[in-house]
Amino acid sequence: MPREMKELEANYQNLTKEAIWSLIKKIKDELDLKKRVRKNQKFATLLCRILEYFSRKGEIATELIILNQLIELAWWGGKDIYILEQLSKAILIIHIDSRNLQRKERERLFNQFINMIIRFPDQEQIQDAVTKAIIDLIRVGTDEEILEIKETIREKASMYPMIESILGLTAKVYMNALFYLAKQQCSSILKFYNEFCGLGLSEYNDYEGGIHSSINPFHGDKLIEIMQEGAINAIINLARTNEQKERSTEKNCFKAIRIIINDAKSTFKKEGENFFQDIYRLSYAFDQFELWEHFLDIPIIQELKFERDKNQVLEEAKSKLLAIQKSMRIEEYDSRKILRRGIKLAYNLDEPEELKQLLQDLVLFQKNKKKETLNLVEDIDAIIDQNDKITNYLRETGQIPADRATIDEIQDQVNISDDLSVPALPESRIKEQINYLRKIGKKQERYIVNKLLLAKGLIFAVGMYGFKSSELEIKLEEITSLLEFLAERNMINEVIDPLIRAITLRAARQDGQAARILLDLLNKYRQKFIKAIYTNYPFIENLTKLFRYLGKRGEIEKLKNIKDELEKANRLYLFDESVPNKIAQGLNEAILSYRGNDVNQKLELVNILEEISKVHSFDEELQLRYIEGMNYAIFDIGLSDWSSAQKLADKLIEFRESYLNNPKIEAKAAIGVLLSMIQAKLNNQREKTNNYLKVLESITQKNPQEEFIQQVNFIGKELLKQIEE
Repeated sequence: MPREMKELEANYQNLTKEAIWSLIKKIKDELDLKKRVRKNQKFATLLCRILEYFSRKGEIATELIILNQLIELAWWGGKDIYILEQLSKAILIIHIDSRNLQRKERERLFNQFINMIIRFPDQEQIQDAVTKAIIDLIRVGTDEEILEIKETIREKASMYPMIESILGLTAKVYMNALFYLAKQQCSSILKFYNEFCGLGLSEYNDYEGGIHSSINPFHGDKLIEIMQEGAINAIINLARTNEQKERSTEKNCFKAIRIIINDAKSTFKKEGENFFQDIYRLSYAFDQFELWEHFLDIPIIQELKFERDKNQVLEEAKSKLLAIQKSMRIEEYDSRKILRRGIKLAYNLDEPEELKQLLQDLVLFQKNKKKETLNLVEDIDAIIDQNDKITNYLRETGQIPADRATIDEIQDQVNISDDLSVPALPESRIKEQINYLRKIGKKQERYIVNKLLLAKGLIFAVGMYGFKSSELEIKLEEITSLLEFLAERNMINEVIDPLIRAITLRAARQDGQAARILLDLLNKYRQKFIKAIYTNYPFIENLTKLFRYLGKRGEIEKLKNIKDELEKANRLYLFDESVPNKIAQGLNEAILSYRGNDVNQKLELVNILEEISKVHSFDEELQLRYIEGMNYAIFDIGLSDWSSAQKLADKLIEFRESYLNNPKIEAKAAIGVLLSMIQAKLNNQREKTNNYLKVLESITQKNPQEEFIQQVNFIGKELLKQIEE
């Protein structure tokens, strides 16, 4: 291995980008890209690792530079299979991160993906990765973006009519667009379907506005299946649009559905005899949107209804799922108590008198004249503590006994008796239902709806009991195989609501492992329709409250993984501006709640908070959260490890210098400087004490109109005198 490659492998996380680019150039100059197979493979692996590193940092522009290096390496490396695997992996990473790109940049990325298929026309790995990336852009894109993707791929198909993979991708783009276009009139959906029919075999002819001749047809069994799914997607989209009366009329939509059914009927049966398995997705849609009565005069729909009715177990299966859902609702209701739980500051650091009291208690604590412990926070039942109306209601209903007058006494009862991680119902309650759904889901493969019901049942069960249930024995692989099956048939949106509910409940039950796994699945199968669903549940609230529990237990890696998945979710499909602040608040509660003796774990929480503040440096509220987190850590760590607290205080002062003209940030920073100064004094650090005093006076002088800052400065000087005495 070249010396430069060893250096890059060992140090890329600590090098500047300029240094990384320099080393990459030297490695490329030294390697024989056509002959040194092993070294080329190692170089590809290293490039992919560096790309993953910048992906975690959210630097998509840097990822794209590295992607270009991998493309060049794959091209000159004789299309080595291993290098192509690394390139495929890089494509999938980048397409996830590309949501942060500006629209024009995303268009350029899409064109780059297409050019990769043209450059590697016979490489299935590249084609599969690019196809997944492009379909994902469609899955989460706006209608305008989807239509732009469609126009671009049409142009490429016209330019490269002999590249089969481009024509196949064109068909898949149309097929998926027919499902994910969300704001079109029924007439527009029908026109789009007309274009789709121009890609292959169809009986559809002479529809006004059709452009069948504009794209070279690409025939084959595979495309027949795509044609079938495209027709089903169009019918489902029309039915969905029909429910939104402001965008359509029943007559117009039903007319379009009838046209498509008559056009596509030849694709619904294999060799004109038996229905293809995927046709049962259409049967499910007819049930879902109550379409049967409107189209039973069409022979193919009569046959489909007859086949659907052969599924004799369907009603029984639905009743089994309903029983599981009832148990799920009971568990969800029981878990709501987590939203009443919380912590509050024992001292309000934004109130001068309470800040002064904290410091006086700190002085007594350090001199062993007062408490054995000194905590910034106390556990509370947050709703009871903050809402008198609810308090009175709980008293009237007997939930707060008449002989318990204080909040602390109420907490003694609530906190000790309730274990939030314990389910309200035994697993045996749903075991029979789960086993029944498993039986029909595996034995009657041709009925897609049976697999859908099984997937929903398993997800609800994991929501209630996690993956550690000895009675239910649900494995992740069992769920993922079902989701893959449903995703291939564009039915994954049917399990999005169960996934969100399961994540919400697992977070409430303080099961970080299951919550992370399910959140990862939600991100993998993300849909543009999620945004309308997740707000129905305390999804974000429960996940960020989970941070406090994981922080308290010192499970920092688990916390970080969930934080990363939640950020990814927000970047890809939630687009909720409040999420970064809620994450920061959850991290601050984790810092406050941590009860371990490992200072490095608490510092790691501060580092995670710092990363978020850097990514959202424009968000003033988030910068204030970061300073609050540092203040809490400075106080707590300083009780046992002054050296570490001092380093954190120096970081706070350095951070504050970036916002010298912001009174809010200056005020928060003044609190941290004051805490550091008093701790330095108590640890007989004269030089540090004087340095912190100078910083505090500088903040005071630059903000003469800020009364709070003036009071902080006064409290500091007063306490220094008391300590001297």
